[in-house]
Amino acid sequence: HVNGLAAGSGVRKTHLRVFAPPDVPEIESVTTGISVTKDTPSKVASCETRNGFPKPNITWYRDGEPLMNESGRVNIVILSSRMSSDLYSVQSTLEYKVEKEDKDARFSCEVSFFVPDGIRTIESPSVNITVHYPTTMVELWKESPQGLVKEG
Repeated sequence: HVNGLAAGSGVRKTHLRVFAPPDVPEIESVTTGISVTKDTPSKVASCETRNGFPKPNITWYRDGEPLMNESGRVNIVILSSRMSSDLYSVQSTLEYKVEKEDKDARFSCEVSFFVPDGIRTIESPSVNITVHYPTTMVELWKESPQGLVKEG
């Protein structure tokens, strides 16, 4: 509302948009090993970001490649909450059906959020998981007479 005295007064409305970039994402991997023999996806890691507005999004990556929900292979669970400050916290859990090749894979999460001039992202550090898989090659040695035991 503006009052210009003798010139008169005027009233106009505007829409104020406030953006709050979220905190850096915190990633935590499963510390126990994950077996390749399990039939369903296992929890690999969780990722959390806090204090963002509007609500931020979390994307998971395996070796830099984005992961999407895939029945029987990848399951991403997302929980979001709005705090009393009207800022959002988002937590995501990655469940993944591991294979032997995942023993050297690096998993990470990325938070994307809106700012007045577009979308920004913050990536978490990457984590590695311990993968348990059956032995692929066994050699048996006998002492007497010396030598390898022949298969069969």
